[in-house]
Amino acid sequence: MASSSIQYDKLGILLRGLVSRGRHLIGSFCPIETELQGTFNSQFQPFIDHLRNGRNLTFHTIQPGPDSSEKEIASKIEGNNGGADASVVCVEGIGVYCFSESPETARTVARAALFCAAGGQPLPFCPAGPHWLRALSGKIAFITGGASGIGLATAHRLLLEGACVTIGDINQDRLQQESQTLGEVYGPDRIQAVLCDVTSSQSVKEAFRQAALQWCGLDILVNNAGTALSGSLFDLTDEDYDRQNAIMPRGSFLCTRQAADIFRDQEMGGDIVYIASKNSVFAGSKNLAYSTAKAAQLHQARLAAVELSDIQVRVNVVNPDAVVRGSSIFSGEWAADRARAYGIMEEDLGKYYAQRNLLKAELLPEDIAAAVYVLVGPDLRKSTGLVINVDGGFAPSMMR
Repeated sequence: MASSSIQYDKLGILLRGLVSRGRHLIGSFCPIETELQGTFNSQFQPFIDHLRNGRNLTFHTIQPGPDSSEKEIASKIEGNNGGADASVVCVEGIGVYCFSESPETARTVARAALFCAAGGQPLPFCPAGPHWLRALSGKIAFITGGASGIGLATAHRLLLEGACVTIGDINQDRLQQESQTLGEVYGPDRIQAVLCDVTSSQSVKEAFRQAALQWCGLDILVNNAGTALSGSLFDLTDEDYDRQNAIMPRGSFLCTRQAADIFRDQEMGGDIVYIASKNSVFAGSKNLAYSTAKAAQLHQARLAAVELSDIQVRVNVVNPDAVVRGSSIFSGEWAADRARAYGIMEEDLGKYYAQRNLLKAELLPEDIAAAVYVLVGPDLRKSTGLVINVDGGFAPSMMR
């Protein structure tokens, strides 16, 4: 019987790295205690034959010792999935992990395997049939600030391209509302919502634990959570300054560290994208705290790109200019403050920002989401430390 101290999320991460060699698979975990009481039947062959039934499946059965660690349990995997449609790992006393290119197939096979392995009768079972894989099929993403604006648009784009996505946000009502909508559009097996306060190390750890447990790993982190308080040097309070730094550079540090820990255990590489700002390189009017925080994020991303290259993790940056439509930042005092700073009416902000860029284009959340997809998709696999400006062309913030 396995030790009760086993971390199911960490074990899933290690197993995913072992069975996914050469491609990315989505995991699903069914613990014994929440599905069926008891331990596995010692005769596995009947349920293996039932589940396989002409399908290309691989099976691993593990009987861990009472003091086995997650790494010791995972090390008992022999061989790999050999291009199988799904790979099942039955761990006595813990449950069943299943890995497949489709989260629906992974979940269905895992549940059927657990039921049969624990002594139940064979279940009617038919996993998803042949399907066209999208560019991000098999990839698992976590987006902070994912319930509105750029984060929500990025969730839509990554889901559209085949990824499974966890959106983390501090606004629980908005989080539940948007995750339900995403589930209705892309399927409930592909979306998860977790409450995540990026200023709290404990909240970040728990959010990533839930994300990793849902699909047994992580491939993409989008550091998008942010806030903005406008004001001159003389108007800013200590609390204003500290809060923006707590959410942006410190928050992205906490999330990057947590994601990197998963990437290291998986040994599958990974992608991290920072949503910074054109203000990270441009000195704007009455915007000291926000611009300082964004500049810190930009350089943090560069440093992370250097440090994480050893484990094949790519770290890149998107620098947007003002995205007014759909933004939670522009729904508060920030919009009024920026309008006063520019000497215009608040309702004219979108037009003002469009007129100051070279293309005279208003920027939308979907424009930034498109840049994120380019960075984590299949075409820029040899780029890290890259900064993409999405600002319609703003000469003062062009990278030099």
